[in-house]
Amino acid sequence: MKKLLLLLLCVPLIGFGQENSIDNKLDGYTKIAEIKPPTTVDQNLFISKVHITPDDKYFIVRMGFKPTYFAVYELETQEYITLFKVPGGADLLFYKDNTLYTSNGKKKKYELKIDSKYPEAKKLKHSLFNEINPEGCYYLKLESTSKSTGIECQFHLNYAFCWEYIGKVLTIKKKGCISGDCVNGQGTYNFRSGDKYVGEWKNKKINGLGTYTFAEGHKYVGEFKDGKKHGQGTYTFPDGEKYVGEWKNDMKNGFGSWTHPEGDKYVGEWKNDKINGLGTYTFRSGERYVGEWKNGEFIEK
Repeated sequence: MKKLLLLLLCVPLIGFGQENSIDNKLDGYTKIAEIKPPTTVDQNLFISKVHITPDDKYFIVRMGFKPTYFAVYELETQEYITLFKVPGGADLLFYKDNTLYTSNGKKKKYELKIDSKYPEAKKLKHSLFNEINPEGCYYLKLESTSKSTGIECQFHLNYAFCWEYIGKVLTIKKKGCISGDCVNGQGTYNFRSGDKYVGEWKNKKINGLGTYTFAEGHKYVGEFKDGKKHGQGTYTFPDGEKYVGEWKNDMKNGFGSWTHPEGDKYVGEWKNDKINGLGTYTFRSGERYVGEWKNGEFIEK
């Protein structure tokens, strides 16, 4: 069984909003996982709370009441770690090194050790409950905003933990860098605007090959430099309009082809996002202009 290396620290309360404001708060988030109670747990249990460990390495899903179950998962990978069962209505959580403690309303203490061979268990337990004020630091109660139906969401870092009132599925969503390495490597990033980028990063900027999808439906697939389209790439519009060719400083520069869904097509040179230089424009009617262009206009000789 894996060890949890947890720090003794206060965990802040997370606020909730009504369901309509929850939808707004979830803009830019993408679902990355769904968590269901482990099969060893009574299937009639429902999810009531989510707790995050102070080191942001693990999240703990609370299920049921008398007995209470705590299922522990790794935050970054959402991997299931272990399950605790408490024979009472547990509402307090404590962390010390690799030991998780809890208490019920009657102040009866339960030690939920992951490593049963941990030599300082009794000493830590005694010290913990005599030197820490649970009511002032560790009482984690997330009040429901719903009467009988609705979605509850708890936000932490760039994660959103959402579940239906008296539900059995925890949906985990994430914004910002939702997977991979968005500093120096390959990563996926969700922007507040709804845009999404999947590809290479360098020095925390979009650099290299990647795909940038805009919230409105536009898409660019190709090379980037310092967050700008730069190099060879393809830009596609929602209506099917497309440019395939060279880019520089976020603009069409160099040789490229442009096609319109209704049949018009240009193949040739571009400068600063406009047709400039030698090229051929073919109209949907079949008529063609072949020659030199300047700022999008054909130069007749």
